[in-house]
Amino acid sequence: MAARSFLAHSSISQLRAQIFLGTTFALGLVKSGTLKQYDKLTVYPAGKEVLVRSIQSQDKDVKEAVPGQRVGLALKGIEPDELKRGHVLSSEQVKCLKELDIEVRKSKFSKFELAVGKKIMVALGLQIVSADTKNLDRNILHLTLDNPIAVYKEKCVLASPDSMPRSASARA
Repeated sequence: MAARSFLAHSSISQLRAQIFLGTTFALGLVKSGTLKQYDKLTVYPAGKEVLVRSIQSQDKDVKEAVPGQRVGLALKGIEPDELKRGHVLSSEQVKCLKELDIEVRKSKFSKFELAVGKKIMVALGLQIVSADTKNLDRNILHLTLDNPIAVYKEKCVLASPDSMPRSASARA
């Protein structure tokens, strides 16, 4: 079985100012597989292919990184403004969706009421996208997202844009 390089991009705040000779720097966490120098990865949901020029971990240059390891990557093939918080880098295809059907399990502490036509926020990993509720059938909610989201895990969090993000939990 081939190793899967998979990086969940976790910080974009320092990224915008860090360009050097056509290289963009990104910080993140390796979620699965082995990430190696000179790997070709795709950025999701942007769909751009990038080359990993170098990897740093704990302020040391490394040739590869393993799951759980925090890394800084020098990337070729993408500009800093094309990367967003929560983007996923992977050597395998990641589903990017603008519509989601999710099974909703409401927290007993939530005061938030789901309703058709309501604007809500969907958080999946570090990606946060606003969405319109289109249909609610029992505990299955159909959402149309304002922007595509990279779906690489099964659980997401739903929240009202008017309240703190702790109102409902869902399975994508």
